[in-house]
Amino acid sequence: MSRVLAALLAALLTIAWAAPASADVRYVDLCLIATIDQPAYLAGEEMTAHVTIINSGTIAATGVVLHVRGDMAFDWGDLADTGPGIELPPGGQVDRTVHAPIDDPGDGVAERLLVGSDQVDSDLTSNEVTLSAFVTEKQADLDVTVFLDADRDGVVDPGEVRKGVAVELSGGLSHDRHTTRTDETGVAHFPGISGGPYQQHVNLPVGWYSDIGEVIKVRGGANKVLIQATHNDFTGLRAAVSLDKATYAPGEPVHERVTLTNTGHTDIVGIVAHCGGYGRENVLYSVGWGELAPDDKGGAVVRAGETRTWEFDDVVPPQAWDYGYVLLQCDFSPAGAHDGPLAEARGTVPGGEGTVSGRLVDTAGTPLGGITLLMLDMVNGRVVARAESAADGRFQFPELPADGYELRPVGPWRLGAAVFEVQVMAGTDHPFDPLVLQPGPVQDDPEKKPEPAVRAVTVPAPRATVVRPTALADTGADVAELAALGALLVALGLLLVRRRSYS
Repeated sequence: MSRVLAALLAALLTIAWAAPASADVRYVDLCLIATIDQPAYLAGEEMTAHVTIINSGTIAATGVVLHVRGDMAFDWGDLADTGPGIELPPGGQVDRTVHAPIDDPGDGVAERLLVGSDQVDSDLTSNEVTLSAFVTEKQADLDVTVFLDADRDGVVDPGEVRKGVAVELSGGLSHDRHTTRTDETGVAHFPGISGGPYQQHVNLPVGWYSDIGEVIKVRGGANKVLIQATHNDFTGLRAAVSLDKATYAPGEPVHERVTLTNTGHTDIVGIVAHCGGYGRENVLYSVGWGELAPDDKGGAVVRAGETRTWEFDDVVPPQAWDYGYVLLQCDFSPAGAHDGPLAEARGTVPGGEGTVSGRLVDTAGTPLGGITLLMLDMVNGRVVARAESAADGRFQFPELPADGYELRPVGPWRLGAAVFEVQVMAGTDHPFDPLVLQPGPVQDDPEKKPEPAVRAVTVPAPRATVVRPTALADTGADVAELAALGALLVALGLLLVRRRSYS
Protein backbone atom coordinates (compact mmCIF):
# COMPACT_ATOMS: atom_id res chain seq x y z
CA MET A 1 0.00 0.00 0.00
CA SER A 2 2.86 2.40 0.81
CA ARG A 3 4.27 1.91 -2.68
CA VAL A 4 0.90 2.77 -4.23
CA LEU A 5 0.58 5.95 -2.13
CA ALA A 6 4.12 6.99 -3.03
CA ALA A 7 3.47 6.51 -6.72
CA LEU A 8 0.19 8.48 -6.48
CA LEU A 9 1.89 11.33 -4.62
CA ALA A 10 4.68 11.49 -7.22
CA ALA A 11 2.14 11.65 -10.05
CA LEU A 12 0.18 14.47 -8.35
CA LEU A 13 3.35 16.47 -7.76
CA THR A 14 4.34 16.05 -11.41
CA ILE A 15 0.96 17.32 -12.58
CA ALA A 16 1.02 20.26 -10.18
CA TRP A 17 4.54 21.24 -11.28
CA ALA A 18 3.76 20.97 -15.00
CA ALA A 19 0.43 22.86 -15.08
CA PRO A 20 0.61 26.54 -14.01
CA ALA A 21 -2.54 28.01 -12.53
CA SER A 22 -3.95 31.33 -13.63
CA ALA A 23 -3.70 32.70 -10.09
CA ASP A 24 0.07 32.11 -10.09
CA VAL A 25 0.57 34.48 -13.04
CA ARG A 26 0.91 37.82 -11.22
CA TYR A 27 1.95 40.86 -13.20
CA VAL A 28 1.29 44.52 -14.02
CA ASP A 29 0.83 45.51 -17.66
CA LEU A 30 0.19 49.20 -18.26
CA CYS A 31 -0.91 50.49 -21.64
CA LEU A 32 -0.77 54.19 -22.57
CA ILE A 33 -2.98 55.76 -25.24
CA ALA A 34 -2.45 59.48 -25.94
CA THR A 35 -3.80 61.74 -28.68
CA ILE A 36 -4.02 65.44 -29.48
CA ASP A 37 -7.02 67.06 -31.08
CA GLN A 38 -5.13 68.28 -34.19
CA PRO A 39 -1.93 67.25 -35.97
CA ALA A 40 -1.11 70.91 -36.69
CA TYR A 41 -2.32 74.27 -35.44
CA LEU A 42 -2.70 77.85 -36.54
CA ALA A 43 -0.90 80.54 -34.57
CA GLY A 44 -2.64 81.34 -31.26
CA GLU A 45 -4.65 78.08 -31.04
CA GLU A 46 -4.85 75.89 -27.93
CA MET A 47 -3.78 72.24 -27.94
CA THR A 48 -5.95 69.60 -26.25
CA ALA A 49 -4.53 66.20 -25.32
CA HIS A 50 -6.43 63.13 -24.14
CA VAL A 51 -4.70 60.32 -22.25
CA THR A 52 -5.95 56.85 -21.27
CA ILE A 53 -4.00 54.44 -19.04
CA ILE A 54 -5.14 50.81 -18.73
CA ASN A 55 -3.85 48.06 -16.45
CA SER A 56 -4.24 44.76 -18.30
CA GLY A 57 -2.36 42.85 -15.60
CA THR A 58 -3.59 40.51 -12.88
CA ILE A 59 -2.58 42.63 -9.86
CA ALA A 60 -3.02 46.29 -8.91
CA ALA A 61 -0.52 48.86 -10.15
CA THR A 62 0.45 51.43 -7.50
CA GLY A 63 2.27 54.74 -7.90
CA VAL A 64 1.13 55.13 -11.51
CA VAL A 65 2.58 58.34 -12.97
CA LEU A 66 3.47 59.91 -16.32
CA HIS A 67 7.11 60.76 -16.94
CA VAL A 68 6.94 63.70 -19.35
CA ARG A 69 9.64 65.42 -21.38
CA GLY A 70 9.10 67.89 -24.21
CA ASP A 71 7.79 71.26 -25.37
CA MET A 72 4.19 71.25 -24.11
CA ALA A 73 3.13 72.78 -20.79
CA PHE A 74 0.35 70.38 -19.74
CA ASP A 75 -0.81 70.09 -16.11
CA TRP A 76 -1.08 66.32 -15.41
CA GLY A 77 -2.41 66.69 -11.85
CA ASP A 78 -2.23 63.44 -9.83
CA LEU A 79 -0.45 61.72 -12.74
CA ALA A 80 2.53 64.09 -12.56
CA ASP A 81 5.82 62.34 -11.87
CA THR A 82 6.45 64.69 -8.91
CA GLY A 83 3.63 63.13 -6.89
CA PRO A 84 2.81 59.76 -5.36
CA GLY A 85 0.72 58.75 -8.37
CA ILE A 86 -2.49 56.75 -8.43
CA GLU A 87 -3.51 53.11 -8.07
CA LEU A 88 -5.02 51.08 -10.92
CA PRO A 89 -6.68 47.73 -10.12
CA PRO A 90 -6.51 44.80 -12.58
CA GLY A 91 -8.54 45.82 -15.61
CA GLY A 92 -8.73 49.39 -14.32
CA GLN A 93 -8.63 52.49 -16.53
CA VAL A 94 -8.05 56.20 -15.98
CA ASP A 95 -8.72 59.04 -18.46
CA ARG A 96 -7.37 62.58 -18.43
CA THR A 97 -7.93 65.57 -20.74
CA VAL A 98 -5.47 68.48 -20.53
CA HIS A 99 -4.96 71.79 -22.38
CA ALA A 100 -2.02 74.05 -23.18
CA PRO A 101 -1.26 76.98 -25.51
CA ILE A 102 0.98 75.94 -28.38
CA ASP A 103 4.34 77.61 -28.77
CA ASP A 104 6.06 76.41 -31.94
CA PRO A 105 9.83 76.97 -31.83
CA GLY A 106 10.01 76.63 -35.61
CA ASP A 107 10.65 72.92 -36.03
CA GLY A 108 7.44 71.74 -34.35
CA VAL A 109 6.62 70.66 -30.82
CA ALA A 110 6.88 67.20 -29.33
CA GLU A 111 6.09 65.61 -25.97
CA ARG A 112 7.32 62.16 -24.87
CA LEU A 113 5.02 60.41 -22.39
CA LEU A 114 6.07 57.30 -20.47
CA VAL A 115 3.76 55.61 -17.94
CA GLY A 116 5.30 53.77 -14.99
CA SER A 117 4.40 52.29 -11.61
CA ASP A 118 6.00 50.93 -8.45
CA GLN A 119 5.92 47.44 -9.96
CA VAL A 120 8.04 46.18 -12.83
CA ASP A 121 5.89 46.25 -15.97
CA SER A 122 5.61 42.91 -17.81
CA ASP A 123 5.53 44.51 -21.26
CA LEU A 124 7.03 47.92 -21.95
CA THR A 125 6.11 48.03 -25.66
CA SER A 126 2.83 49.88 -24.94
CA ASN A 127 4.05 52.24 -22.21
CA GLU A 128 5.35 55.12 -24.34
CA VAL A 129 3.74 57.63 -26.70
CA THR A 130 5.21 60.70 -28.42
CA LEU A 131 2.84 63.55 -29.30
CA SER A 132 3.97 65.97 -32.00
CA ALA A 133 2.51 68.93 -33.85
CA PHE A 134 3.55 72.19 -35.49
CA VAL A 135 2.18 75.61 -36.41
CA THR A 136 1.27 76.15 -40.04
CA GLU A 137 -0.93 78.34 -42.23
CA LYS A 138 -4.26 77.90 -43.95
CA GLN A 139 -2.62 77.92 -47.37
CA ALA A 140 0.85 76.87 -48.51
CA ASP A 141 2.66 75.58 -51.60
CA LEU A 142 4.25 72.14 -51.93
CA ASP A 143 6.54 70.69 -54.62
CA VAL A 144 7.27 66.95 -54.50
CA THR A 145 10.18 65.60 -56.57
CA VAL A 146 10.07 61.85 -57.27
CA PHE A 147 13.24 60.14 -58.51
CA LEU A 148 14.10 56.51 -59.21
CA ASP A 149 17.44 56.24 -57.45
CA ALA A 150 19.06 53.56 -59.62
CA ASP A 151 22.51 53.86 -57.99
CA ARG A 152 21.04 54.28 -54.50
CA ASP A 153 23.20 57.28 -53.65
CA GLY A 154 20.32 59.48 -52.45
CA VAL A 155 21.12 62.13 -55.07
CA VAL A 156 18.96 63.10 -58.06
CA ASP A 157 21.12 62.16 -61.04
CA PRO A 158 20.37 62.76 -64.74
CA GLY A 159 17.81 60.29 -66.03
CA GLU A 160 16.45 59.36 -62.57
CA VAL A 161 13.35 61.61 -62.68
CA ARG A 162 10.27 60.47 -64.55
CA LYS A 163 7.35 62.36 -66.05
CA GLY A 164 3.73 61.38 -65.38
CA VAL A 165 4.14 59.65 -62.00
CA ALA A 166 0.96 60.03 -59.91
CA VAL A 167 1.44 61.48 -56.41
CA GLU A 168 -1.45 61.31 -53.91
CA LEU A 169 -1.73 63.34 -50.68
CA SER A 170 -4.24 63.07 -47.85
CA GLY A 171 -4.37 65.16 -44.66
CA GLY A 172 -3.63 68.76 -43.78
CA LEU A 173 -5.67 71.04 -41.54
CA SER A 174 -8.79 70.40 -43.62
CA HIS A 175 -8.25 66.63 -44.11
CA ASP A 176 -8.08 67.15 -47.87
CA ARG A 177 -7.11 64.79 -50.68
CA HIS A 178 -5.00 65.91 -53.63
CA THR A 179 -3.65 64.03 -56.66
CA THR A 180 -1.42 65.25 -59.46
CA ARG A 181 1.37 63.95 -61.74
CA THR A 182 5.00 64.86 -62.05
CA ASP A 183 6.05 67.16 -64.93
CA GLU A 184 9.07 66.84 -67.24
CA THR A 185 11.39 67.66 -64.34
CA GLY A 186 9.90 64.96 -62.08
CA VAL A 187 8.11 67.49 -59.84
CA ALA A 188 4.48 67.26 -58.69
CA HIS A 189 3.15 70.74 -57.85
CA PHE A 190 0.51 71.29 -55.12
CA PRO A 191 -0.13 75.07 -54.93
CA GLY A 192 -2.39 76.66 -52.32
CA ILE A 193 -3.14 73.58 -50.20
CA SER A 194 -3.83 73.79 -46.47
CA GLY A 195 -0.87 73.36 -44.15
CA GLY A 196 -0.39 70.36 -41.89
CA PRO A 197 0.89 66.78 -42.14
CA TYR A 198 0.08 64.67 -45.20
CA GLN A 199 0.26 60.96 -45.87
CA GLN A 200 1.70 60.35 -49.32
CA HIS A 201 1.51 57.58 -51.91
CA VAL A 202 3.44 57.43 -55.17
CA ASN A 203 2.33 55.20 -58.04
CA LEU A 204 5.74 53.71 -58.85
CA PRO A 205 6.71 51.18 -61.54
CA VAL A 206 6.73 47.50 -60.54
CA GLY A 207 9.67 46.64 -58.30
CA TRP A 208 10.30 50.23 -57.13
CA TYR A 209 9.64 51.21 -53.51
CA SER A 210 9.49 54.41 -51.49
CA ASP A 211 8.83 54.91 -47.79
CA ILE A 212 5.05 55.33 -47.73
CA GLY A 213 5.22 55.85 -43.97
CA GLU A 214 7.11 59.13 -44.35
CA VAL A 215 4.82 62.04 -43.46
CA ILE A 216 5.12 65.29 -45.43
CA LYS A 217 4.88 68.29 -43.10
CA VAL A 218 3.56 71.35 -44.94
CA ARG A 219 4.32 74.63 -43.18
CA GLY A 220 3.62 78.17 -44.24
CA GLY A 221 5.17 79.41 -47.50
CA ALA A 222 6.94 77.22 -50.06
CA ASN A 223 7.71 73.57 -49.16
CA LYS A 224 9.95 71.27 -51.21
CA VAL A 225 10.17 67.50 -50.63
CA LEU A 226 12.24 64.72 -52.22
CA ILE A 227 10.80 61.18 -52.47
CA GLN A 228 13.45 58.57 -53.20
CA ALA A 229 12.49 55.25 -54.79
CA THR A 230 14.81 52.23 -54.92
CA HIS A 231 14.50 49.04 -56.93
CA ASN A 232 14.19 45.67 -55.18
CA ASP A 233 13.22 42.21 -56.44
CA PHE A 234 11.47 40.72 -53.43
CA THR A 235 10.32 37.68 -55.41
CA GLY A 236 13.72 36.15 -54.69
CA LEU A 237 13.65 36.73 -50.92
CA ARG A 238 13.03 33.74 -48.64
CA ALA A 239 12.36 34.19 -44.91
CA ALA A 240 12.27 31.87 -41.91
CA VAL A 241 11.86 32.52 -38.17
CA SER A 242 12.13 30.08 -35.27
CA LEU A 243 11.94 29.94 -31.49
CA ASP A 244 14.31 27.93 -29.30
CA LYS A 245 11.60 25.84 -27.59
CA ALA A 246 8.22 24.29 -28.33
CA THR A 247 6.67 25.09 -24.93
CA TYR A 248 7.05 28.10 -22.64
CA ALA A 249 5.76 29.51 -19.38
CA PRO A 250 4.55 33.12 -19.08
CA GLY A 251 7.47 35.53 -18.58
CA GLU A 252 10.06 32.95 -19.67
CA PRO A 253 12.97 34.10 -21.87
CA VAL A 254 12.66 33.19 -25.54
CA HIS A 255 15.44 33.11 -28.13
CA GLU A 256 14.48 34.09 -31.68
CA ARG A 257 16.30 33.25 -34.91
CA VAL A 258 15.71 35.01 -38.25
CA THR A 259 17.09 33.78 -41.58
CA LEU A 260 16.82 35.66 -44.88
CA THR A 261 18.02 34.22 -48.19
CA ASN A 262 18.23 36.16 -51.46
CA THR A 263 17.81 33.67 -54.31
CA GLY A 264 17.69 36.45 -56.90
CA HIS A 265 20.39 38.03 -59.04
CA THR A 266 20.30 41.55 -57.56
CA ASP A 267 20.93 42.90 -54.06
CA ILE A 268 17.90 43.65 -51.86
CA VAL A 269 18.20 46.74 -49.63
CA GLY A 270 16.10 48.45 -47.00
CA ILE A 271 14.62 45.27 -45.49
CA VAL A 272 12.87 45.66 -42.13
CA ALA A 273 10.81 43.21 -40.10
CA HIS A 274 7.16 44.08 -39.51
CA CYS A 275 6.24 41.76 -36.62
CA GLY A 276 3.30 41.59 -34.25
CA GLY A 277 -0.47 41.44 -34.52
CA TYR A 278 -3.44 43.76 -34.46
CA GLY A 279 -4.46 44.26 -30.83
CA ARG A 280 -3.08 40.86 -29.75
CA GLU A 281 -1.08 40.55 -26.55
CA ASN A 282 0.56 37.15 -27.15
CA VAL A 283 2.86 38.28 -29.97
CA LEU A 284 6.55 39.10 -30.12
CA TYR A 285 7.74 42.29 -31.80
CA SER A 286 10.80 43.34 -33.77
CA VAL A 287 11.51 46.35 -31.55
CA GLY A 288 15.24 46.46 -30.85
CA TRP A 289 16.16 44.27 -33.83
CA GLY A 290 18.82 46.71 -35.03
CA GLU A 291 18.86 47.10 -38.81
CA LEU A 292 15.74 44.91 -39.05
CA ALA A 293 13.74 47.12 -36.66
CA PRO A 294 10.72 48.72 -38.37
CA ASP A 295 11.84 52.22 -37.42
CA ASP A 296 15.32 51.77 -38.88
CA LYS A 297 15.86 54.26 -41.72
CA GLY A 298 18.40 52.18 -43.58
CA GLY A 299 17.16 48.63 -43.18
CA ALA A 300 19.14 45.47 -43.82
CA VAL A 301 20.88 44.49 -47.05
CA VAL A 302 20.93 40.92 -48.39
CA ARG A 303 23.22 40.50 -51.40
CA ALA A 304 22.35 38.33 -54.39
CA GLY A 305 22.81 34.68 -53.46
CA GLU A 306 23.49 35.54 -49.80
CA THR A 307 21.94 34.05 -46.64
CA ARG A 308 21.97 36.14 -43.47
CA THR A 309 20.98 35.11 -39.94
CA TRP A 310 20.12 37.23 -36.91
CA GLU A 311 19.44 36.13 -33.32
CA PHE A 312 17.50 38.06 -30.70
CA ASP A 313 16.27 37.59 -27.14
CA ASP A 314 12.82 38.44 -25.81
CA VAL A 315 10.39 37.44 -23.06
CA VAL A 316 7.11 35.54 -23.43
CA PRO A 317 4.29 38.01 -22.62
CA PRO A 318 2.30 36.97 -19.53
CA GLN A 319 -0.88 37.31 -21.60
CA ALA A 320 0.26 34.44 -23.83
CA TRP A 321 -1.14 32.11 -21.14
CA ASP A 322 -4.60 33.47 -21.94
CA TYR A 323 -4.15 32.66 -25.66
CA GLY A 324 -2.44 29.30 -25.16
CA TYR A 325 0.55 30.19 -27.33
CA VAL A 326 3.15 32.85 -28.11
CA LEU A 327 3.51 33.93 -31.74
CA LEU A 328 6.32 35.47 -33.78
CA GLN A 329 4.89 36.50 -37.16
CA CYS A 330 6.79 38.86 -39.46
CA ASP A 331 6.82 40.06 -43.02
CA PHE A 332 10.10 41.32 -44.43
CA SER A 333 9.81 44.30 -46.77
CA PRO A 334 10.80 47.98 -47.05
CA ALA A 335 9.66 50.41 -44.37
CA GLY A 336 6.01 51.23 -44.90
CA ALA A 337 5.42 48.32 -47.31
CA HIS A 338 4.01 44.88 -46.52
CA ASP A 339 4.54 42.84 -49.68
CA GLY A 340 7.61 40.83 -48.72
CA PRO A 341 7.73 37.17 -47.61
CA LEU A 342 5.86 36.18 -44.44
CA ALA A 343 7.28 33.84 -41.82
CA GLU A 344 5.98 32.71 -38.44
CA ALA A 345 6.83 30.49 -35.48
CA ARG A 346 4.84 29.70 -32.36
CA GLY A 347 5.35 28.07 -29.00
CA THR A 348 2.72 26.57 -26.72
CA VAL A 349 1.96 28.28 -23.40
CA PRO A 350 -0.26 25.65 -21.74
CA GLY A 351 -2.50 25.79 -18.69
CA GLY A 352 -5.50 27.98 -19.54
CA GLU A 353 -8.94 26.71 -20.55
CA GLY A 354 -12.05 28.30 -22.04
CA THR A 355 -15.49 27.36 -23.32
CA VAL A 356 -17.22 27.68 -26.68
CA SER A 357 -21.01 27.48 -26.84
CA GLY A 358 -23.84 28.56 -29.08
CA ARG A 359 -26.99 27.73 -31.00
CA LEU A 360 -27.06 26.33 -34.54
CA VAL A 361 -29.68 27.65 -36.96
CA ASP A 362 -30.18 27.52 -40.71
CA THR A 363 -30.46 30.58 -42.92
CA ALA A 364 -34.17 30.86 -42.05
CA GLY A 365 -33.41 30.88 -38.31
CA THR A 366 -34.69 27.34 -37.67
CA PRO A 367 -32.74 25.49 -34.94
CA LEU A 368 -30.62 22.61 -36.21
CA GLY A 369 -30.40 19.58 -33.94
CA GLY A 370 -28.22 16.51 -34.31
CA ILE A 371 -25.39 18.35 -36.10
CA THR A 372 -21.83 17.29 -35.25
CA LEU A 373 -19.33 20.12 -34.81
CA LEU A 374 -15.56 19.64 -34.74
CA MET A 375 -12.78 21.73 -33.21
CA LEU A 376 -9.66 21.22 -35.31
CA ASP A 377 -6.07 22.09 -34.47
CA MET A 378 -5.07 24.99 -36.75
CA VAL A 379 -1.55 23.60 -37.24
CA ASN A 380 -2.04 19.90 -37.99
CA GLY A 381 -5.81 19.62 -38.57
CA ARG A 382 -6.24 17.07 -35.77
CA VAL A 383 -9.69 16.80 -34.13
CA VAL A 384 -9.32 18.26 -30.64
CA ALA A 385 -12.96 18.12 -29.52
CA ARG A 386 -16.42 17.39 -30.87
CA ALA A 387 -19.96 18.34 -29.89
CA GLU A 388 -23.46 17.59 -31.12
CA SER A 389 -26.28 20.13 -31.16
CA ALA A 390 -29.42 19.39 -29.16
CA ALA A 391 -32.93 19.57 -30.59
CA ASP A 392 -33.01 23.33 -29.93
CA GLY A 393 -29.66 23.80 -31.71
CA ARG A 394 -27.66 24.36 -28.50
CA PHE A 395 -24.10 23.06 -28.33
CA GLN A 396 -21.09 23.44 -26.05
CA PHE A 397 -17.37 22.69 -26.03
CA PRO A 398 -16.38 22.72 -22.33
CA GLU A 399 -12.84 23.04 -20.96
CA LEU A 400 -11.02 23.59 -24.24
CA PRO A 401 -7.29 24.37 -23.87
CA ALA A 402 -6.70 28.03 -24.74
CA ASP A 403 -5.59 28.12 -28.38
CA GLY A 404 -6.71 28.99 -31.89
CA TYR A 405 -8.99 26.44 -33.59
CA GLU A 406 -10.98 25.84 -36.74
CA LEU A 407 -14.69 25.19 -36.11
CA ARG A 408 -16.18 22.88 -38.75
CA PRO A 409 -19.63 21.26 -39.15
CA VAL A 410 -19.97 17.67 -40.35
CA GLY A 411 -22.38 16.93 -43.18
CA PRO A 412 -23.84 19.02 -46.01
CA TRP A 413 -23.20 22.31 -44.19
CA ARG A 414 -20.72 25.15 -44.19
CA LEU A 415 -20.03 28.26 -42.10
CA GLY A 416 -19.71 31.79 -43.45
CA ALA A 417 -15.91 31.56 -43.90
CA ALA A 418 -13.93 28.89 -45.72
CA VAL A 419 -11.91 28.46 -42.51
CA PHE A 420 -13.92 29.54 -39.46
CA GLU A 421 -11.31 30.47 -36.84
CA VAL A 422 -12.08 30.55 -33.12
CA GLN A 423 -9.63 31.90 -30.54
CA VAL A 424 -10.37 30.28 -27.18
CA MET A 425 -9.22 32.52 -24.31
CA ALA A 426 -8.50 31.20 -20.81
CA GLY A 427 -11.34 31.65 -18.35
CA THR A 428 -13.73 32.93 -21.03
CA ASP A 429 -16.91 31.59 -22.60
CA HIS A 430 -17.24 32.37 -26.31
CA PRO A 431 -20.94 32.33 -27.28
CA PHE A 432 -22.11 32.06 -30.90
CA ASP A 433 -25.84 32.75 -30.71
CA PRO A 434 -26.91 32.25 -33.36
CA LEU A 435 -24.33 30.40 -35.46
CA VAL A 436 -25.75 30.19 -38.97
CA LEU A 437 -25.09 27.12 -41.11
CA GLN A 438 -25.54 27.31 -44.86
CA PRO A 439 -26.05 24.43 -47.29
CA GLY A 440 -22.76 23.36 -48.77
CA PRO A 441 -20.69 20.41 -49.91
CA VAL A 442 -20.62 17.40 -47.61
CA GLN A 443 -17.78 17.62 -45.08
CA ASP A 444 -16.72 14.27 -43.67
CA ASP A 445 -15.61 13.50 -40.14
CA PRO A 446 -11.80 12.97 -40.31
CA GLU A 447 -12.05 10.37 -37.53
CA LYS A 448 -14.99 8.50 -39.04
CA LYS A 449 -14.12 4.84 -39.45
CA PRO A 450 -14.66 3.56 -42.99
CA GLU A 451 -17.49 1.06 -43.33
CA PRO A 452 -16.33 -2.52 -44.07
CA ALA A 453 -16.35 -3.42 -47.74
CA VAL A 454 -19.26 -5.59 -48.88
CA ARG A 455 -17.97 -9.09 -49.81
CA ALA A 456 -18.92 -10.15 -53.32
CA VAL A 457 -20.85 -13.46 -53.45
CA THR A 458 -20.76 -15.49 -56.68
CA VAL A 459 -24.18 -17.00 -57.50
CA PRO A 460 -23.90 -20.21 -59.58
CA ALA A 461 -25.74 -20.36 -62.86
CA PRO A 462 -29.14 -22.08 -62.52
CA ARG A 463 -29.25 -25.75 -63.62
CA ALA A 464 -31.60 -26.86 -66.36
CA THR A 465 -34.91 -28.23 -65.13
CA VAL A 466 -36.02 -31.57 -66.47
CA VAL A 467 -39.48 -31.23 -67.93
CA ARG A 468 -41.57 -34.36 -68.32
CA PRO A 469 -43.09 -34.53 -71.81
CA THR A 470 -46.82 -34.37 -71.57
CA ALA A 471 -47.39 -36.05 -74.97
CA LEU A 472 -45.92 -39.42 -73.93
CA ALA A 473 -48.24 -42.18 -72.90
CA ASP A 474 -48.06 -43.02 -69.25
CA THR A 475 -46.21 -46.37 -69.28
CA GLY A 476 -45.02 -46.08 -65.73
CA ALA A 477 -41.40 -45.45 -66.91
CA ASP A 478 -39.65 -42.13 -66.88
CA VAL A 479 -37.33 -40.67 -69.50
CA ALA A 480 -34.17 -42.25 -68.03
CA GLU A 481 -35.74 -45.67 -68.08
CA LEU A 482 -36.84 -45.26 -71.70
CA ALA A 483 -33.30 -44.17 -72.69
CA ALA A 484 -31.80 -47.29 -71.11
CA LEU A 485 -34.34 -49.49 -72.87
CA GLY A 486 -33.44 -47.86 -76.21
CA ALA A 487 -29.74 -48.54 -75.70
CA LEU A 488 -30.48 -52.22 -74.90
CA LEU A 489 -32.50 -52.63 -78.10
CA VAL A 490 -29.66 -51.13 -80.17
CA ALA A 491 -27.12 -53.54 -78.65
CA LEU A 492 -29.45 -56.51 -79.31
CA GLY A 493 -29.85 -55.44 -82.92
CA LEU A 494 -26.08 -55.35 -83.46
CA LEU A 495 -25.73 -58.83 -81.99
CA LEU A 496 -28.31 -60.24 -84.36
CA VAL A 497 -26.53 -58.64 -87.34
CA ARG A 498 -23.24 -60.28 -86.37
CA ARG A 499 -24.82 -63.71 -85.93
CA ARG A 500 -26.39 -63.47 -89.35
CA SER A 501 -23.05 -62.65 -90.96
CA TYR A 502 -21.44 -65.74 -89.47
CA SER A 503 -24.14 -68.19 -90.57
